[in-house]
Amino acid sequence: MDPKGFFIIFLLCLGSLVCGGGLAVMLWCRRTVASLRREVHELALRMQTLERRSEREPDRKNRLLTSDQLAARFERVADRASADISPKYRYVAHLARSGLGPVELSEILDVSAAEAEQMLILARSAEKAA
Repeated sequence: MDPKGFFIIFLLCLGSLVCGGGLAVMLWCRRTVASLRREVHELALRMQTLERRSEREPDRKNRLLTSDQLAARFERVADRASADISPKYRYVAHLARSGLGPVELSEILDVSAAEAEQMLILARSAEKAA
């Protein structure tokens, strides 16, 4: 083959490689653009949902409470919590305040030491909540 023909074939191969590379880049760009469009669409839908939700809710600033309102709420919760404590746990708490431990409680209440320990823990947490 003469050098001129070889050069022409080389240029044709090189051109097809460049076109193939360009085609690959173009396909990658199309996929990327399509993916970005989907993400933008999903974000737009999420934003619309959040806007609708914020329109339904009252202004958050109007929901802020003063310190007096907070104190009143805490007092109501504490009153309800102390009313919810069962007499059994009040009795256990009373015995624990008297200085009795889990072993003594288990003998008095006729339960295992582990159960008496659990009762002490529950009674203390109920008193703290009250």
